[in-house]
Amino acid sequence: MREKINNKFIIVNRQEKEVNNDINITGKNLIYEVLRVIEKVPLFLEKHITRLNDSIKLSNFSKFHNDDQLIKDIDKLININNVEVGNIKIVLDFNNKLIYLYFVPHNYPKQGDYINGIDTILFSAKRKNPNVKYIDISLREKINLKIKQDNVFEAILFDEDGYITEGSRSNIFLIKGNQIYTSPSDLVLKGITREIILEICKNSNIKVNEIRLKKEDIISFDGLFLCGTSPKILPIKSVSSYKFNSSSNSLILDLINKYNLFIDKSIKIYTGKTIT
Repeated sequence: MREKINNKFIIVNRQEKEVNNDINITGKNLIYEVLRVIEKVPLFLEKHITRLNDSIKLSNFSKFHNDDQLIKDIDKLININNVEVGNIKIVLDFNNKLIYLYFVPHNYPKQGDYINGIDTILFSAKRKNPNVKYIDISLREKINLKIKQDNVFEAILFDEDGYITEGSRSNIFLIKGNQIYTSPSDLVLKGITREIILEICKNSNIKVNEIRLKKEDIISFDGLFLCGTSPKILPIKSVSSYKFNSSSNSLILDLINKYNLFIDKSIKIYTGKTIT
């Protein structure tokens, strides 16, 4: 697997390495995490480490890394590259017992995408284990090709029975009235952003329905959005031929505001700043 690197230094098994454009990761049993850095702070780091360890258990692999050391190495990677904003990828190679840490190219939405919403398509696909961040190069290439061909931001996946699951690199939420709908947790990747949104909804008394929805049911909803490490919360204006006014939906706008405040609070906690 060839990986493009966004900065000068990577860390492999605690050792700094200087690289040019990309690296070659040869292992077949690869589990990964991607986390976002803002103001030199790795956002929701403990949640990412927890999910990484959950993926290892669900894959029946033997853990070979130390959590505390991994956290130190992530901070080190940020500092040696002097990065304020970016995405870090953690890759565990269980064949060769290697731990890779490096910055990857990121594709953050433009401001206009939040104002107007983004276009998506429906795509028939099913992950081997939806709760594990396992690298499936073949599936990723097929989805990327379709996204490029149709000139859209993301693909919304549905299974062989026609039920919506998640985005190819995001989670999906739908809005009807003052309630939120999303796929059951055991059928999708338990995204960190998704988890935080569920926490926000619980604390704000917003009802969330975790149910299976057919792809043709999408048109009956008022709006929808995707969420993930890079996009945060991003309104969707179209799903294939279905059109929505999601970027003007009051509930979506409220969640965007609350999620951004949650990020601000997390940065202050990490840096030890006073929270007001």
